Amino acid sequence: MNFKPQLRFPEFSGEWEEKKLGEVSFLNPKSDSLPDKFIYIDLDSVESGLLKKKKVIFKNDAPSRAQRVLENFDILYQTVRPYQKNNYFFSLKDSEKYVASTGYAQIRAKDDSKFLYYAMHTERFVNEVLANCTGTSYPAINSKDLGKIKLRITSVMEQEKIASFLSKVDSKIDLLEKKQELWETYKKGIMKQIFSQKLRFKDENGEDYPDWEEKKFETIINYGKAGGTPTSTNKNYYGGQIPFLSISDMTSQGKYIKSTEKLITKAGLNNSSAWIVPENSLLYSIYASVGSVAINKSDISTSQAIFGIILDENIVEIEYIYYYLLDYKKYIHKFIETGTQGNLNAKTVRNLVIKVPSQNEQTKISNYLSFIDIKIEQLSKEVKINKKFKKGLLQQMFC
Repeated sequence: MNFKPQLRFPEFSGEWEEKKLGEVSFLNPKSDSLPDKFIYIDLDSVESGLLKKKKVIFKNDAPSRAQRVLENFDILYQTVRPYQKNNYFFSLKDSEKYVASTGYAQIRAKDDSKFLYYAMHTERFVNEVLANCTGTSYPAINSKDLGKIKLRITSVMEQEKIASFLSKVDSKIDLLEKKQELWETYKKGIMKQIFSQKLRFKDENGEDYPDWEEKKFETIINYGKAGGTPTSTNKNYYGGQIPFLSISDMTSQGKYIKSTEKLITKAGLNNSSAWIVPENSLLYSIYASVGSVAINKSDISTSQAIFGIILDENIVEIEYIYYYLLDYKKYIHKFIETGTQGNLNAKTVRNLVIKVPSQNEQTKISNYLSFIDIKIEQLSKEVKINKKFKKGLLQQMFC
């Protein structure tokens, strides 16, 4: 068979060879005995190819799974799903010693390690892993079977060129993600300062705004009610034109709800406790993910896990209350009913005490926090675009 990539640097030509992973690398090379002190890389230490947690372990306290003593440029391939999430390319050059869990296959490339790392992230390779894993609850692949999976390999010079290019793409993604994390951290800190009133805005004349007032939530609500779920076994209740919001929609979309995974019919609405929450209302989670909050950008119905709130706009701005409740989520565990699985009830929500500044200060607070959210969203979009670009490169640069 002829193996040539769709996308290639112009200075290279010729066909690629097909070889087993075990032919182009050493799998689980024999390690020296554990160092007296080391950093342990477990399956929860790595996320999206980055080392997020460092656990310092002494030899006598080491878990039995700590057996992979690492050398620079080793590849750690998680042998239990999800295979691509926790893989790690070890390229730390500090004086620390590192040891990885046996939950990883340790792979030491014979040629370019980074090329091999990228080749193991192509759909072709991952699909082969999936086809060869065993087990039902925790599907896994053993190192022997992993070593039999075939990859397409080119000359060392082309390997290095491809790896260098993709590394630059990864560096850009990493930089964007770090910027996003910094803005998110800044947002949390500034919200804490604002809602504790340690940081106050000034009016146009540089003067202080009036003191904030404490109000029961029910006094700033025109109408509030939890939703309801139509009987799931009745097909006549689903597939209509009415958006039906679930907790998963809220957690995936963030501040603004623009669409829902499910739709219900008028019959489903009429035969349940669901109601139409008008556009630009507040949506507050009172069951799973308690304290999550969002704003709907179109008329919507919700499950009973969500309390729909129409605010009194003469007293409060919805954007201000959104951010107030977002910050307030850290306190919400105090109000969860004893004996329930982390739920709030409507009475508890109505009795929450909200600190309300003047409307002019509310506007300044919400505008500033919205500005931060826009920055975070822009970076999030850039990350997604670059990850999609990288995925396309992987498919085209590896034949």
